[in-house]
Amino acid sequence: MMKSLLILLGAYYGIAGLYMLFAPGHFYNTVPGVSLTGPLNHHFAADIAFAMLASALLFLWSVRSGIAELAVGAAIWPVLHALMHIGEGFGHAAMPPQMLAADLAATVPPALLACIAAGSMLFRFGQTQGRG
Repeated sequence: MMKSLLILLGAYYGIAGLYMLFAPGHFYNTVPGVSLTGPLNHHFAADIAFAMLASALLFLWSVRSGIAELAVGAAIWPVLHALMHIGEGFGHAAMPPQMLAADLAATVPPALLACIAAGSMLFRFGQTQGRG
């Protein structure tokens, strides 16, 4: 079950990262709420895309290796990203409620799943023990 969740998270962040990297304008114009954050900045979009891709690679590598710390490392960026969106959502009155809900739905559940998967892997396999 956790292996499937880690693969799903790797795919989610990998696809999102590639989407942002190769089609930042389309991402900016079609994902609800993104255009409310200011004008498109291609450099910033690429920075976020690479953070997503790093998480994706670490999630997938943790599946292959069984090393729990890789899953924990993979979860760090999604969790911090979700916390930033939660904080911004409460302080950003200009965002319509429907867009805020979509924004939080795209960031918070994957971050929670990442915590569950990484925590489960730590509990099940130990901090440095691989599955072999």
